[in-house]
Amino acid sequence: MDWRELAGAPLPWGNRDVTQAVILTRLLAFRNFAGLPFVASAPPNLCAAAADRALSLLSRAAAPAPVRLVDCPARSIRLLREREILPGRAVAFPGKKAFKHFSCAVDGSTWTLINEVEHLTFGRLLPGCPTPETAGFPGPPPAADGEAWASLPQYGYLASDPGRIGPAVAVEQIVHLPGLALARQLPAARNYLASLGIAFQPATPATVSVPGPADTGLFRLTSRGALGRTPMETYAAHLAALAPVLRRELSARTAVRDGHPKRLKSRVELSLKRLSESRSLSHTDMLADLSMLRLGAAAGLLPPEFEALAEYLRVTVASGHLAVSSGKDMSQEEEDFSRANVVRLSLEKYRVAGI
Repeated sequence: MDWRELAGAPLPWGNRDVTQAVILTRLLAFRNFAGLPFVASAPPNLCAAAADRALSLLSRAAAPAPVRLVDCPARSIRLLREREILPGRAVAFPGKKAFKHFSCAVDGSTWTLINEVEHLTFGRLLPGCPTPETAGFPGPPPAADGEAWASLPQYGYLASDPGRIGPAVAVEQIVHLPGLALARQLPAARNYLASLGIAFQPATPATVSVPGPADTGLFRLTSRGALGRTPMETYAAHLAALAPVLRRELSARTAVRDGHPKRLKSRVELSLKRLSESRSLSHTDMLADLSMLRLGAAAGLLPPEFEALAEYLRVTVASGHLAVSSGKDMSQEEEDFSRANVVRLSLEKYRVAGI
C-alpha cells in the first residue's frame, strides 16, 4: 500500500492508540527587527543593538530574567539542549557570542532566545501531539512604537533562513517508531516524509553510533511554514502528513504483539532486567532498553506508567542533567555509574509481578 493512500482518512488526533507514538511537540516562531541586519551578517555593535531591543521587549512583557549564554557553564548548556530549549547544534558567531541570551519559564515549557540565528526565537514545548486548535504557537509580546518586525506584504515575516520566510514558524516532534523499525519500514517512512518536506532524523545525540536509531526508535521530525499559510495551518499540514506514518506504526506494533507475543515479551523482560540490574549504563544503551519498555507498555506487557517513566529517564539522566544535579562535570565512567543508580532507584517503584 502506498503511504499516500492513508492520507485521505480522517485525522486520528482523538485516537490515543495512534498518537501515543508522538512523545513531544516543539513549536518555534522567529522574528527579526526591521532596520537591523540578520545576526549572521551583523557586526557586533548591531548585534548588541538587537539584543538591547529584545531585552527591552521582554522586560515590558514581564518575561523571566534573561541570561547570557556565554555566562552559562558547559554542563548547563548541555542540560538546556536536553530540555529541547537550545538547538542541538548552536550556530557559531565569532565575536558575537556575548550578545546571545535566553529567557525561560521555570517549568521549561516556553522560552525565548536572542540572537540565535534570528534576533528572537520563541519556543513552546508540549507533551504528546496536541491538535491544531490547542497547540498555540508562541509569539512575541506587543512591540513598542518603532519596533516593527522585518516583513513584506507579499512574503510575510523575513528571516535569515529562507525556509522560515512567511509565517516564520517551525514544527518539531520527537516520535517513537519501534514498530516501523522492527518491520524494516523506516526507509519508506523517511522517503514519504521527505517527499512532503518533513525532515526525518535520529533524535539520539549526533555522536552516537551504537546503538543506532533503529534500536532506540526515536526520531525528530521537522517541518517549516510556507508562504500563504498561517501558523495553525502549518501545524495542521504537518499533522496531516504525519498521520499515515502514525497509522502504519500502530499497525506494525499490532503485528508484532499478535504475531510474535513470546518474542516481544522476552525482549521486554531482557530490557527491564538490564535496566534494573546494571551497575553501569551508557545513555545510548539506556535509550535502546527504554525503547522496549515503551513498546511493552503500549502492548500491555507493562503498566502504562512505564511510558511516562521512560520519558522522564530519557531526559533526566542525560549527560547535562547528571552533571548539573551533581554540581560537577563527571568522567564517562562516573556518569554511567550515576545513571545506572538513578535508573535502578526509579524502577524499584514499578516492579511488576511475573515480568
